[in-house]
Amino acid sequence: MKKFRFRLERVLNYRAQVEKQKQIALSEVHQLVVDHEQKLIDAYRVLEGARDELRRDASAGDMDITKVKEQRVYIGLLKRRVSDVLKRLRRLEIELAQKREEAVQARKERKVLEMVKTRRRAEHVKEVSRAERVELDDIANKKEVLKRTAS
Repeated sequence: MKKFRFRLERVLNYRAQVEKQKQIALSEVHQLVVDHEQKLIDAYRVLEGARDELRRDASAGDMDITKVKEQRVYIGLLKRRVSDVLKRLRRLEIELAQKREEAVQARKERKVLEMVKTRRRAEHVKEVSRAERVELDDIANKKEVLKRTAS
């Protein structure tokens, strides 16, 4: 039986490699999104803690104007930090969607070639079977002719 050889095997391997790279890039950006989500949660906690401290001081009557100004400046800085982290998170989520689309496209391109390979392998097996049947029929016919000529 003639061995099956897929002419586009190198292209298929390349596409599999590209798909793997796209998956790695996707997972890296996904990890950045997770990290920034945690940073955002932490920043909100710190902000709420500063606000709570300001409220406690205000309700306890322990109001020093300088301390209040410092806390408000600190709260303003925390709000800016939350805003910055949120902006970065939004950009990362857009990048994540793009990377996901690229990974999906790379998978589709690889799958198409795999389907072509499967179809061509099936055609090869069918052709080899047909050729073997023809050869066996020829052998059987020759044997029959030899029997008739011998008798």
